[in-house]
Amino acid sequence: MADPLTKEQRSERMARIAGKDTRPEMAVRRLIHQMGYRYRLHVRSPSETLVSFAEMAAHRKKPKDAMALRNAVLYQAYFSKYLEWSYEQEVRAVNFEDYVEDVSGNKILYVPKRCVAAVISGANSSPQARNALQKAAQELGADFFVGKIGRSYPTPYLITGAGGGRVFADGEIVPPIAECAECAEPLRDKRDLCPWCSIDDAQRIEAASNNPFRILDHFELLGEYVEGYPAGPRKPYK
Repeated sequence: MADPLTKEQRSERMARIAGKDTRPEMAVRRLIHQMGYRYRLHVRSPSETLVSFAEMAAHRKKPKDAMALRNAVLYQAYFSKYLEWSYEQEVRAVNFEDYVEDVSGNKILYVPKRCVAAVISGANSSPQARNALQKAAQELGADFFVGKIGRSYPTPYLITGAGGGRVFADGEIVPPIAECAECAEPLRDKRDLCPWCSIDDAQRIEAASNNPFRILDHFELLGEYVEGYPAGPRKPYK
């Protein structure tokens, strides 16, 4: 059936249709909120072209590509961390003043011991904090892990008290598929070494000789280039 409207009329009417915050969407969001779940809206997915861009940057060896690649990696790392920790379910308490204790200005909400399955110490936590958290985990009968950000594994992972690695998979903390034979970092497939430890001396020499920043430094141009580069972050490569 032919469209009774002209192309301009159809375009004008389609433009009136809201792309977000529609009535059905708002109804579903309110229902989910009432159920106690929290979520983020309109989160942009990480770039799917980072690999091709990295290959292009490695081929051209331009300083600006190296700087843009650095920003793109940081952009990817942010989203990978968000997705990796998405198993957490935020619970918001309303009118909870009768259930919390003020400790040095911090509102502490106590939960039953049986609800604590594991205690995770941050990657940058001090030895004193780790010891205290490990002791607390032992008293609770819970597992204890230390968070770690690896050199080649794309997402944060955990180290057990015995030194073994653990990763997040489908909302659970499980052993990885394999571990690097040298650094014990988790691997995403069955192999002996992680990408970082598999780099040999010849590859290191080649990478150093082709580093655009080393080339600029050799001709005493690195300082001038860095000073002229925009101070603010550029839009990540898409």
